[in-house]
Amino acid sequence: MNKLFTFFWICFSVSVLLSISYGQTDKVLEQAQVLMKEYSPPPMVQRQEPVTPDESWRDYHHASTSIASTRYASSVIAYSSQYGTGVYSASQALGAPDVYPSYGTNGAAWASATANGQREYLELGFDNPEPITSIGIYETYNPGAVDTIYVKDPNTGLWVVVWSGAASHKGNNARLFIADFSATLFDVSEVRLAINSPTVTGFNQIDAVVLSSLPLVPLRVNTMPSNTNSTSYANALVNVAHDVWGNVTGGTSPYKYYLYYGDGSMDSGNVTDAHNIARNHTYLTAGPKTMKLVVTDALGRSDSDQSVIRVYASSTQEIRVNMAIEKGLRYLYLNQYASGYWSDNSNTIASTGMAALAFEENGHLPGNDTDEDIYAEYVRNALNYLLSNATMASISPQSAGIPDINGNGYGSYFSTNTYANGMGVLGMIGAHLSSASAMGDTITVGVYNGQTFYDF
Repeated sequence: MNKLFTFFWICFSVSVLLSISYGQTDKVLEQAQVLMKEYSPPPMVQRQEPVTPDESWRDYHHASTSIASTRYASSVIAYSSQYGTGVYSASQALGAPDVYPSYGTNGAAWASATANGQREYLELGFDNPEPITSIGIYETYNPGAVDTIYVKDPNTGLWVVVWSGAASHKGNNARLFIADFSATLFDVSEVRLAINSPTVTGFNQIDAVVLSSLPLVPLRVNTMPSNTNSTSYANALVNVAHDVWGNVTGGTSPYKYYLYYGDGSMDSGNVTDAHNIARNHTYLTAGPKTMKLVVTDALGRSDSDQSVIRVYASSTQEIRVNMAIEKGLRYLYLNQYASGYWSDNSNTIASTGMAALAFEENGHLPGNDTDEDIYAEYVRNALNYLLSNATMASISPQSAGIPDINGNGYGSYFSTNTYANGMGVLGMIGAHLSSASAMGDTITVGVYNGQTFYDF
């Protein structure tokens, strides 16, 4: 599909989301028709083949572990109780995780003798002592019960609190809970987990514990789509206010930001919304402007990213369309729910499929490098939401033909609503530009977990 259709699709997606709250659907669509009249898209910009988010994380993990060791527990020092002496015992918390990311009661993870009978604790030993700054706990059943983490100071023999918080149930899913703190001033070989089991009802299982001398969740700053990746991105006009923005993930809040506009001016302050660090700025001269966002977290660590904004002296229809598309995509970005979906108060499958397609048709694919494309991980979240709602259904020959192309007897659908189902499928189809790309992308959620997008 070309940019003409992309622009219409974004306008349609945004108008559906706005219509109930603002009642302006007709005006938005009318304006879209005006801007699209006699519009011809620019030549396609060639893009480098992106890596997947999983590859991006593996690259980071490889780089970090080449500098600092990541250590899993190697011995059990003490425990409050255990459900068994083999399976469910404290020794099941040793070594790398062998249950995570699966969720549910499992004998390969530690469980206390009773579900809610008393506060519990685990004391674990680690080889090759060194200072640490992060502890990761793989919780695979009823997570959220750990309320205090201690490390032992070998110089005093005393336990030192490095993290504490209120225990609360964190959902019916496995999670890697990460406590990030200032680096210890001593080598760490012993860790104690205090567990408020009565507060988080049910058995609270722990699969593994990992220590690291680097943050397990790195501070990561991303900035707005850059004009260097596509000439349709980051268009602005002289003497017209334009949002300059980015986001930050990981690290330890609160954060402070420094936003450089690329024209000699800058702003700074405390981050109030990590998802949307934005200021409205007016450029006085035309040409490319390299904006840069620097964020410093509570522990003094910093990260930065930059993007090029192309400022034009005068407007053309193409520039106006590019700017309208960017505003539409940013609206969708800011209004996506944390679970990955969009809602028009009617059908989340339809809204999510349309919104995902709007990003995909403008080059923001789920397999793009998340350090280069600020939208890529959010498109991935949208697809994961759709896939988590996907269902297998038995199908058979129909009067119009045989719909079972691969002959396995099953078909897929996201919603019993025919129109919503079709819109959800469109979001999936737009995720890959080639069969090779789809073959290389493995689904990680729902009933199709383990299959590729091509298989789906």
